[in-house]
Amino acid sequence: CFCLWYISVSLVRKPWLAALVSLIISQCIVVHEVQWSYPAFLAGIYVGAHLDTIRRYRRPIALSAFIIGGLLLIGWNKSFFTLPSVYAWSTLPSDAILLSILMRLYRFAVNLTLSLGFIALFLGIDATHPIQQSTASLTPLPILYRLASYGRLTLGIYIIHSMFFMVRERICPTLLCCDSLYPWLFNIVVAPLLSVVLLLVCIALTRLLMRLPWLSFFFLGTPLPLRQAA
Repeated sequence: CFCLWYISVSLVRKPWLAALVSLIISQCIVVHEVQWSYPAFLAGIYVGAHLDTIRRYRRPIALSAFIIGGLLLIGWNKSFFTLPSVYAWSTLPSDAILLSILMRLYRFAVNLTLSLGFIALFLGIDATHPIQQSTASLTPLPILYRLASYGRLTLGIYIIHSMFFMVRERICPTLLCCDSLYPWLFNIVVAPLLSVVLLLVCIALTRLLMRLPWLSFFFLGTPLPLRQAA
């Protein structure tokens, strides 16, 4: 994603045009889920460029994003995970192509609005400065501080999460298969619970990984401890 963006802004001087061109190109890159991750990458660049403004209005932004994303999520179902690639459009009728484009836009909207909501929610929290113990029992902030601290484990969480699904797809694709469930039951109950369990497992494994210098260096890029001179 970074290489695609870097090449685009190097060749196209106007950032908005570079973003548009690279976004269209990304939809043709089906390997490594670039077609889905690149829009989020662009959104991250935009958020980073306007971080002060988002922080200033974080409460209305978070509230609006959660409301919009929650309403959009009502129409979510498993078909949005299996959308045809752009290379299959040549075999589809025009109405099916239009439906596929609209479903892509819908999936982007759900992902980006909910992500923006969480970003705005945690922007006002400094995970490195926890609140005083005297107020810990009076507010829900300790939970938010703990959740914010997990942001420093993001790389490890992503790597372990990706490895889990790669192994699952190749060895046991029926593991955690919930096709027989009603969509509302899966979206509201099962999916959130599975996500939380998987997140906790990834957090625990990431912390374990960080205690092993060579594995932490290889997977997370942390510096190796210097050998003390004898």
